[in-house]
Amino acid sequence: MILLSVAIVLLGVFCIVQFPVGDYDFIGFSRAIKLGLDLKGGVYAVFEIEEKDDTTDEAINGTVEHFKNVLFKKGYTEAVVTVQDQKPNRKIRVEVPDENDPSTILSL
Repeated sequence: MILLSVAIVLLGVFCIVQFPVGDYDFIGFSRAIKLGLDLKGGVYAVFEIEEKDDTTDEAINGTVEHFKNVLFKKGYTEAVVTVQDQKPNRKIRVEVPDENDPSTILSL
């Protein structure tokens, strides 16, 4: 029973504490989980795709990758870019946690 209690306490500490282990920095489990906009806060934008006869899935995926690259280069490494696939009205949704000014995201 004592060993089980010690194991539970150690697991609780490892969930919260951050400490170096040699060349590796151990990050607690609770800090390693990415929080979404609902928990962390941030902004999102939804872009409507004007589909024409020659619009392909490759072109849309290329636009999504371009959004991801631009956001990553600007330091928004946790940004999420997805395609809301509801033909014929497909949209691209960009979610950026830790940003409170939507005009900053729209200006990118």
